[in-house]
Amino acid sequence: IGIGFAETALFETEPNNSLSRYTELPLNKTINGGASVLPNGKADTDCYLFRITESGYTVLSFKHADDPNNIKDNVAWRIKLTDANGKEFFYTTSAMEKSDINSGIMGLPPGYYYVTVSSHIFSNIEYSLTVSFTKDSTIETELNDSQKTADTITVNTEKSGALTSRYNASDKDYFVFTMQKDGFAVIDFMHDEIKETKDGWNVSVLSSDGKLIY
Repeated sequence: IGIGFAETALFETEPNNSLSRYTELPLNKTINGGASVLPNGKADTDCYLFRITESGYTVLSFKHADDPNNIKDNVAWRIKLTDANGKEFFYTTSAMEKSDINSGIMGLPPGYYYVTVSSHIFSNIEYSLTVSFTKDSTIETELNDSQKTADTITVNTEKSGALTSRYNASDKDYFVFTMQKDGFAVIDFMHDEIKETKDGWNVSVLSSDGKLIY
């Protein structure tokens, strides 16, 4: 029998298979992990904890190489980001072929957050996980999915945002602005070019009582 060992501070620490037994995830650094063969035969789950302390945006990146021993279309990993209360901010899956997943920007308010990487079909392929953070006062604040939780946007200023993939519901971004006196408003909506064929976004303007204006 042979046991290999490589000293590194940026690798998951087992057991980290529950929200009470997690690996701390430093921001803007890449940590590596992989599936373990659990004694009870259940799929391995790796839990990570990170903290946001100021306004800005977060991007989750997840990468791994090909697994030549499995069918490419099989789901290898499930990746989910939640807060300490279990609210979901991002969810996606990764197949067995080489993957480079990027969540897009997420405006997370200050607090503690969990990333769980769950093994769906066992694979001994190593993955890498990065949660990057950039300070920014113009980014939307999730979860702003309804009129009640809308982000405030001041007239003649700009806000940035993105729609992220989720399991339980589709992401929607609501913003609220106030007109101090009679006049007209112009909504400017800008985004980078989309190279694939997609429907894009639906943009609506509602009155305070929910009636469609535009």
